Amino acid sequence: MLLVVGNPSLQDRVRKAAPERYDVRRAGRLDAARRILDSAAAPSLLVGASASLGIMDSLVGGSPDLRMIVLTTDRAMAQSLRGRSLGAIAALLPANASRAILRRSIEAALKAPAHGPARYGTNPDAAQAVRDADTRWPASGGGPSLHLKTDWLRVVSHDLRTPLGINNGFVTLLLESQQQLPPEMRDVLERLLRSGEWMLQFVDGMLELAALEHDQPSLTRAPVDAGALLAEVVERMQGLAQPVGVHLTMRDRTPVPPFPLDRLRIEQVLQNLLANAISASPRNGTVTASAERQGDSLTFRIRDEGPGLSAKEAAQVFRLQPSSASGRGLGLAICQAIVALHGGRIWVESRPRHGSTFAFTVAPG
Repeated sequence: MLLVVGNPSLQDRVRKAAPERYDVRRAGRLDAARRILDSAAAPSLLVGASASLGIMDSLVGGSPDLRMIVLTTDRAMAQSLRGRSLGAIAALLPANASRAILRRSIEAALKAPAHGPARYGTNPDAAQAVRDADTRWPASGGGPSLHLKTDWLRVVSHDLRTPLGINNGFVTLLLESQQQLPPEMRDVLERLLRSGEWMLQFVDGMLELAALEHDQPSLTRAPVDAGALLAEVVERMQGLAQPVGVHLTMRDRTPVPPFPLDRLRIEQVLQNLLANAISASPRNGTVTASAERQGDSLTFRIRDEGPGLSAKEAAQVFRLQPSSASGRGLGLAICQAIVALHGGRIWVESRPRHGSTFAFTVAPG
């Protein structure tokens, strides 16, 4: 199987270039890619652009047999690859590689052993850029601080993912073994497994944030009924709200004219904001969601009845800081990056003891 990590146009290119016997599938997000790989009956090859490197890195970290073909534009990839192993990259190709070159690279990558020597395709500039980047990190003159921060996130996240996955695997084996475990030991193992799964989700979030901030991935926009989309997400999140006694509702179900947006990405933002609102709400509290067209833009609002935020907390809520990275901070930083890709903005209106309203706009693009 070939898994394309990126937009539908890349999937179409790969499908035309790939040998006919291979199943070509696509995923735009990390969780979707994992589900596809988990269902695959045979080892897979990842194909993606530099914008998807963070997602592909995470997938390779959890499956050492995976290899990647990366399409890029010379020096940009050098920044993304600084300080990380090149062993999983079977081929590095120019973004406009021909169908014949892409086909040969796919065939060679599927035959090559996992984590063998990297091949650098047919783009001398890209090959030299990667060789230049394959130095001790961080090298002097390594580019803007954003690139260094992004590279650090990728390197650390990638290196954390494998041992975390191994630990979770051993804990799962113990829990599923035929041996009769004492209740207190089973409780400890279940706690360890939950903690490990949370840490893996956090690592995935850091990888996704790095990709969003640095690579500026392209969006797959299409006309979407925003009201219907919000209603679907609200219904889905009832499973999180009801067990903790929170009422989740929509303020207004007036139809909203179709609006061009990346549906999966906006779903991600809405789910994150609703999860935060539910978590902040007291028992019997209400979370209200709304979507409305305002001129040329689309605005979503999520209102909760939680403790609210001080002016200082509101000013820093979207910043990724050590004090908040374990909870709301990372998710909101990802939301902000996705909204920025849509040409919009995100903000919070809040006062202590008066709840909070998180809102964001989406520009028509």
